[in-house]
Amino acid sequence: MDECMNCNGTGNCPMCEGTGLENGNKCGCCFGSGECPECDGTGEELDD
Repeated sequence: MDECMNCNGTGNCPMCEGTGLENGNKCGCCFGSGECPECDGTGEELDD
């Protein structure tokens, strides 16, 4: 699983860009849209 440390409960990283960075912190599963659809509130990427 990848870390997505700055995902909130909605699965969004609103300050993330395609770089995968939010405020200089790692947000590994963010896409250019700022969404982390596979993340839950724990900040971990879910296993399918």
